[in-house]
Formats: sequence, structure tokens, C-alpha cells
Amino acid sequence: MENFLFSAGGGDEIGASCYYICLKGRNFLLDCGIRYMYKRQYPSLNELTNLMTMDTLNDLDGVFISHGHYDHNGALPLLASKLKNEKIEFMCSDLTGKLTEIQLNILKKHQEIKSYAIYEDINIERAIEKIKGYPTNERIDKRDYSFYFIKGGHIPGATMVYLEVEGKKILYTGDFSDIDYPLTPRYFIPRNIDLKNIDLLLINGTRAFNNEAIENKRRLKREINRIFGGIFFEGRILLEVTQINNGMEIAVLLNNHLDEKTWDKGDVKIYIDEAMYQMFQVVCGEEKFERIMPLSQLDMNSKEKHIIITMKGNRFKFSNYTMKYFSYSLHGSYRGLMDLILKIKAKKTFVVHVDQNQERKGDLVKELQEKGYDGATYIENEKIYEF
Repeated sequence: MENFLFSAGGGDEIGASCYYICLKGRNFLLDCGIRYMYKRQYPSLNELTNLMTMDTLNDLDGVFISHGHYDHNGALPLLASKLKNEKIEFMCSDLTGKLTEIQLNILKKHQEIKSYAIYEDINIERAIEKIKGYPTNERIDKRDYSFYFIKGGHIPGATMVYLEVEGKKILYTGDFSDIDYPLTPRYFIPRNIDLKNIDLLLINGTRAFNNEAIENKRRLKREINRIFGGIFFEGRILLEVTQINNGMEIAVLLNNHLDEKTWDKGDVKIYIDEAMYQMFQVVCGEEKFERIMPLSQLDMNSKEKHIIITMKGNRFKFSNYTMKYFSYSLHGSYRGLMDLILKIKAKKTFVVHVDQNQERKGDLVKELQEKGYDGATYIENEKIYEF
């Protein structure tokens, strides 16, 4: 087999995204993430060397990281611990590289953050040393292949990966969005990217079984009003998030709502974790968000109305707070998935990053077939798919 996909994680699930591609005899890994809630936390990296295309993981020609979420970059320290080939880079956009370094440092065991303290310092440092940032929308030529990073929306720094080897072309979307968010506009594929005759579209189909329209503005307004209703009555609100990026987005949403002054909310401050604040500064630069502050500046005895946004597992550090949950998805819509697939009409489309056990309110592949495109397939973990 010359061209095939093997999902070491993240195929028929949301978590541990890790996709091995053999393309014209070259070996690539697209993302390398962890699972959040299961005992089997890591992708099946050891299975890759049983495929007869690599003797060891040191035979990888390239490792691409689409964006800075733990289910896409959280297993990089594990991968780094298995590599002796110093030439292998963990390639990503410049911004994703900066954010990933901050994120990986949170995973050090001595940080003692429940559910996140999983690596020894040395493996974190090895992974960080291998991170290599590249510009977006520019062709990058390596010895045996070329690639582009294309802005994918979803979160700051997120990209699609356009990979070409000897005329064979792959587009991996990573998590992308067809919707504008406060910190990140929707995906944009520039005209200089040749979308004709794509051999494989590897698309993250989070909403592949949910064809309901995403009513972001209405839903977000409800969520925000619920948070500020809690502030009015309780004065001290604690929000936990599983992703630092989500925490940043929520902080900006709440800040912007306060700026609108649609009703008298008083002087409400928003405090965020130190690592979250580091990433916030990287993303927002000199832009002023005076209400958003690092958690270290909070006087725990203060009676001011305020909101804390922290990583999940930190709640035990805070007493006398009202816990709130903020339902906020940064993924694209069912219609956005459909439109991109039909626009490209790749020879093969593999749909990954799909929870096969979710309630089905639609079926992307079935509807594509009804529209005359029968090249799409849902992918299962640890199976080989030729293209």
C-alpha cells in the first residue's frame, strides 16, 4: 500500500486526535493529542510501527499540529520521549507554537493540577524543543514534500494543513469553523491554494450527526445573562474550562458584554489563570481589556463582584464561590462541513473527530450521498483506509 490512513486516535471519537498518513512512501503524523475522561489517555503510537511502513517512529518525515487544544497537541511529550531523530519537527503555525509551549508546561507533574499533571519535565522540554512555527498561507518546501498552513478559524492560530508529495495532495482541516468568533474569524482558503483534484480530504466532523443550526448569538446571550444573573445575586462566580483557549474566549465575551452596558452590572472584574493570561497576552497583544486580569492579582478577601475562570480541577482552591458552567462550542456547523466537502469534492473524504455514540439528528455522509457525492467515509480507530 502506497497511500493510506491509520487513525491512532480521534477517528470515531472526540479526543486523542492522531492520524498517520502514508503518502507516496512518506510518513506523516497529523496531530498528536490526548483524551480527557478515559483511562486510556493516549493515542496508539506503538501500533504505528506494526504497519510495515516504519521500523520506528524515527522514520516519520513530518509531524503537523493543527492547533493548540490538548486533544490535538497533548501527546506531543509522549511522542518526543520516543524519538531519537533530532531532525523531526513538530510543525505548526507561529501562533500555535507559542500557545502550545504554554499549554504543555501546564502538563508537568509538579504543577499538581488534577487531571493535567501527567508528564515529567524532561519530556515536556523535549517536545517544546521540537516545536517549529511557520507562517500561514505560504508554501513551505521540504526535501521530499511541500505544505501550506491555512487559517482554519476555531481558535487563534488554528490551521488546516495542505500537504503535497509527488503530485499527491491532501487537505487536513483540523478543527475548523465556518463561523466568526470573538478572537477568531472563520476559516479562509486563499485563491493560490489549488483545491482541484485533491486526493484526500481529511475533515474533522464534530457536528456530522447534528444538522441543527448553530444559533450562536442567541445561545451565547442566554449563557452570558445567566452568568451575570449569578453575579447580581451571589457576587462571586467560578467558571471551570477544559481548554485554556475556551477560557480566553469566554473572558473576552464577558468583557465585551460588560462594555455594552445594556444594564447596570457594576464594576465586575474577570480573573483568569496565570497560564491562561500568558496566552491571552500572546493573542491579544496591546489590545486593552482592563477588566481581564491574572488570578494572582485577586485579593481573596475582597468583596468586589468578580468572575474567576480557571482550568478544570482547580475548584478545590476556591471556597464560597458559585460554580457556573458555560456551554460554548468553537466548532463549525453541519452546513459548513457539507459546503466544504461539496466545494472540494476530493477523490476521497475521510470524516474523523466524530462521536459515534452521540444522538443522531442528521447524517453527513448519508446526505452527501443523496446529493450525488459518494466519496465520504466515517473512520474508525486502528483500521487502515486506502486512498
